[in-house]
Amino acid sequence: MKRQNRMKQIKNRINSAEQDAIFVSSDFYDITEPDKVCMCMKRLTDAGMLKRVKRGMFVKPGCAPLEAENIAQAIARGNGWNVVPCGDTALYISKLSNKAPKEWTYVSDGLYKTYDINGTKIKFKHTDNKHEIADVTYDAALSIQAIRALGNGKIYPDHIYWLAKRLPLNGRSKLVNGTAKVTSWIRKYLIEICVVADKLTSNIRVSNNEVHPESKNVSTIFDYKVRSKAEALIVTSLHIAGLNFKYEHRIYDRYNTPYRPDFTVVHKGNTYYWEHLGALESATYARDWANKKVMYEADYPGMLITTTDGFDLCEQIRSLILEMFSIDIALKAG
Repeated sequence: MKRQNRMKQIKNRINSAEQDAIFVSSDFYDITEPDKVCMCMKRLTDAGMLKRVKRGMFVKPGCAPLEAENIAQAIARGNGWNVVPCGDTALYISKLSNKAPKEWTYVSDGLYKTYDINGTKIKFKHTDNKHEIADVTYDAALSIQAIRALGNGKIYPDHIYWLAKRLPLNGRSKLVNGTAKVTSWIRKYLIEICVVADKLTSNIRVSNNEVHPESKNVSTIFDYKVRSKAEALIVTSLHIAGLNFKYEHRIYDRYNTPYRPDFTVVHKGNTYYWEHLGALESATYARDWANKKVMYEADYPGMLITTTDGFDLCEQIRSLILEMFSIDIALKAG
């Protein structure tokens, strides 16, 4: 009866798992003793319910090709190791690089070991820096290794932005609080990642630019209204320049988060985004603009145009249109 119960429990766990799940013997040690797990796994393999990948590792028959990251995590789980991708592997898994590594490498608190599974080479490298692997969350450990792979002084706003976007809400305090012993230059970037992550979610209303507290009540020469006299002046100037533009046209960042630039200007096949910064004296506005600027630098580099309130606004507009589009609206107006 006990044998039937343990076999039934193992079967139920396998059946309820995803089709591409990888199983290792230790996944079932909570059900019964290791030797009895091995016996059950052999029976299930003989019966065709499981397919053996390597000793102690199994998949369901007909599953999709195994991903190297899943294999590596299964190996680590089977050996009781804490592991995290490093080098090019960390950059690829963090999506800081779209080039898959030729050899998947991981730092580990276990043994130096290399596996070749179905032509995929996976290498584990031992490290004594457990505070960078076992003493932090996986997201923090992956960020540490990605930063280390990029190198000090070679980490740019788009790298910070990307790592911040993938950081879970409940992982930010853990990222900083759990990395006190990490190398100082790496910790500096971790703190910056947390700051940007907080900006990305602290005020979604402003960062997404989907809703404004102020209403559109300033008329323009077109059939729509804008939010300020400064924006109305920009509308008039763009019209005089003969530029093709849209007001608050929705765009998306690489994470499919929506934003509404003040003006989207298309000229000679290039698209530019014009933001008028009308309330930088507000700490909240300035903070959220810093967040939005990071998005532009990461996803639309070189495409951002900005103006600010002031007595020289007309000169700002004229100079920018001349600089960016080679159009002198002063001559056109004259």
